[in-house]
Amino acid sequence: MHRNVSLQVIYASSVMMIMGTGVIYPVLPVIAQSLEVPRSQIGLILTVFTLPSIFLAPVIGMLADLKGRKVVLSSCLLLYGVAGMGITFVDSFSSVLVLRALQGVGYAGVMPLTIVLIGDTFTRETETSAQGIKVLLDRAALLVIPIAVGALSAFAWQMPFVLYALTIPLAFVAMLRLRERAVVQEERPQNYLKMVGMACLKIRSLTIFSMSSMRFFLEFSFFTYLPIFAIETLGVSVIKGGFCSESSP
Repeated sequence: MHRNVSLQVIYASSVMMIMGTGVIYPVLPVIAQSLEVPRSQIGLILTVFTLPSIFLAPVIGMLADLKGRKVVLSSCLLLYGVAGMGITFVDSFSSVLVLRALQGVGYAGVMPLTIVLIGDTFTRETETSAQGIKVLLDRAALLVIPIAVGALSAFAWQMPFVLYALTIPLAFVAMLRLRERAVVQEERPQNYLKMVGMACLKIRSLTIFSMSSMRFFLEFSFFTYLPIFAIETLGVSVIKGGFCSESSP
């Protein structure tokens, strides 16, 4: 399993998506101070990143089902990486928000596909193990990324965003090496949308959506405030502030 190139691409893509918030939490106080952003507005960096997922995730999911996973995954990875790295070259809060929103579009396409592609790649007997390894790697990344970001942001607030450049070569590897099932278009787009809409309105689906939304609301709220409180109120260093985000769920 560990030699499967497709699986390695999927795992790497998932870790890159974890960086979507993992890079941001520790550096929020530094951005607020450097760009003179009020604390009441600094959370917009996370808001504009997650907002595209609400509206675009179903659309991108439909494109992946009808046109193929590989093209959608590679395109979204490239957008995510270019937009993220682009933040290193801007010096205004409005520019940061625009690029973060573009990153959010890429995130909306990649994150759900990392789960779906594992299901496509493995049989039911091995899929559970593959999904478990994905979760393990994601959690390991959450332990390492905030520390690295805290150290980099001590030099300049833009420095941590260089890490997003790693997604760009990954996009090309995904396009060239990722295996996917052949797309069998059995339904018209109109019928497909109707089927998806009916599935989303089921009680089970609504329950899952509600629980997931609450989880991310609590996570983003708490870990947006935590490093700001630690650095500005408790007076800890930026590097130590990165440790505060290690326990992010």
